[in-house]
Amino acid sequence: MTERPATRRELVILGSGTAVPTPRRGPSGAVLAVGDEVTLIDPGPGALQRACRAGFPAETIGRVLLTHHHPDHCLDLAAVLFARKSPALPPPGGPLEIVGGPGTAALLERLEAVFGGWITLPPGDRVVRELAPGRFDVGSVAAEAFPILHSPASLAYRFTLGPGDGEDRFVLAISGDTDVCDGAVDVARGADCYVLEAAYADGSTARGHLTPRKAAEIAARAGCRRLVLTHFYPEVDVEDARRVAREFFGARVTIAEDGLRIPLRTVVRAPS
Repeated sequence: MTERPATRRELVILGSGTAVPTPRRGPSGAVLAVGDEVTLIDPGPGALQRACRAGFPAETIGRVLLTHHHPDHCLDLAAVLFARKSPALPPPGGPLEIVGGPGTAALLERLEAVFGGWITLPPGDRVVRELAPGRFDVGSVAAEAFPILHSPASLAYRFTLGPGDGEDRFVLAISGDTDVCDGAVDVARGADCYVLEAAYADGSTARGHLTPRKAAEIAARAGCRRLVLTHFYPEVDVEDARRVAREFFGARVTIAEDGLRIPLRTVVRAPS
């Protein structure tokens, strides 16, 4: 059962695959929903439709957050803008915020140059924010951006939900695409949940991405409580990925699937 917007705190995986989609896995995409604030993260091809299927129609999306500008992570930004232009869409509650690293404004300009008025919103209907590493806000959520090793402007994100250090506090980390680097560790230090890519099978030497073993080693260094592996190319055997990750990461390991819903609340267990 979906939580009411007033109490909702969840991450929904829209796409757990890569640039090579399969019937099981679409390209990247996720929704961060906190109350009635809906942020679409890395909307790869088809992400907007999958968001609608998950209960987040286009008019509810108030923000698009990008880790980087590769097509499998941002192509549906054009779809979001196109939907906003449609008279069939209910009036949105405010401007669309488009947030990412350096080059995000130029990306939007290039998309508008291709599609013209079909996706060009009036200046007051959209806001573009380009981030440097450091602290920022995602609506009411405190966040921090960390540089990672993939493309020149790639960023990973850390979100802190809830006040102070109480039971209501939850720290979520999302890597985007990354290779082994300090930023991939720092973003998830002590996090409750780390959504981390594991694009290639162990033994691969592909640059700019991780394997399940490398991802698990990063999570172990970060000391996070739960590791969610995602962004799988078709050749990755996910059950083998789970087994390998458990060898090198001693806490909970989850294999992401399209449609996976992750509650962003600390589980407090009664004493046995």
